[in-house]
Amino acid sequence: MPHIYAKFDKTKFAGFCNVVCRGAAEGDALCCDVLDKTGRDLARHIVALGGLVAGDMKTGAGWPGVDIVCTGSVWKSFSLFKKAFLEVMHTSDDAPSTFR
Repeated sequence: MPHIYAKFDKTKFAGFCNVVCRGAAEGDALCCDVLDKTGRDLARHIVALGGLVAGDMKTGAGWPGVDIVCTGSVWKSFSLFKKAFLEVMHTSDDAPSTFR
C-alpha cells in the first residue's frame, strides 16, 4: 500500500478517478458500481455528522437550518452517483430534513 501511504500522489488518484468517471458515463458496470458505493459512502458521512447536530438546528425550529456545503472535485461527477447518494439521504432518520 505504499501508493497510499508512503508515496501518496493526489494527481495520480485524481487521474484514476477521471478514468472511473469516464467508464461510468460510458456504462461500464464496475465503474458504475464504484460510483454507486461512493455516493452511498458520501451520504453516510453526512448522515453520521447529522446525528451530531442539535435537533432544532436540523428542523429549522428557531434556526434557519444547517447548510451542507459539498466541495471538491468529486462533486463534479455528482450526476454519476446522485441516485445512490439521495437514496441514503432520503431513508436516514439523521439526514438533514431537506433530504427527507
